[in-house]
Amino acid sequence: MSTREFPCKASNIYDKNINFLFGSGASASYIPTLWLAENTTYETLLTHEDCKDVKDFILCSYFNKIIRKTFCIEPALENKKYTSTIASYTNFLDELVTLLEKKGSNQIRRANIFTTNYDLFFETAADN
Repeated sequence: MSTREFPCKASNIYDKNINFLFGSGASASYIPTLWLAENTTYETLLTHEDCKDVKDFILCSYFNKIIRKTFCIEPALENKKYTSTIASYTNFLDELVTLLEKKGSNQIRRANIFTTNYDLFFETAADN
């Protein structure tokens, strides 16, 4: 990333509180959002009268496409999207640690990471 894209220098934030908020877009390359189409989500399908006959199919699809991936029940390590997503999280954490290590000895070396995600990508990346 060039300074044109991100004009802030790391030296400008060494003595600042560092906070990050991650939403569903952070994992979207591996875990799809709950939107199936414009104005259609799993919830709208499950509550629609015309879809009662296929409710089990919808729930099975939701489990396989969202839940299984979200909780890394069976992470597909050979899956390029999974590997790429984990690599992005790991790279972020590595860069953050590098930045925090540059803080002076009299400064608190801490950053806050908040996430709205239920997936375990941060935990998995931190373990790496």
